[in-house]
Amino acid sequence: MVKLLIVLLVASPAVLAACQDETVVVTGVLRQVGVEGGAWALDVEGCTYDLHGDVTGFKAGDRVKVTGVARPDKACIHMIGVVLEVRKIGKG
Repeated sequence: MVKLLIVLLVASPAVLAACQDETVVVTGVLRQVGVEGGAWALDVEGCTYDLHGDVTGFKAGDRVKVTGVARPDKACIHMIGVVLEVRKIGKG
């Protein structure tokens, strides 16, 4: 198990580079995750973001464009991806 984890971390620098602590604009598909009362994830090519903020008016499966701040330094109980603090969300 430990060897597999090390291989995955070493093998995915592109994913880590795409998820930096900066303002980003990303387009992807919303996914509702049923952990700890529910969470919203945004699946983008090679990266999953844990959305923190208002996604009112959207539902799982919607393609959306999100502007926000990626926070790889922020820990969250959801553990589904890099935290993305939503500043703006719209149809993508």
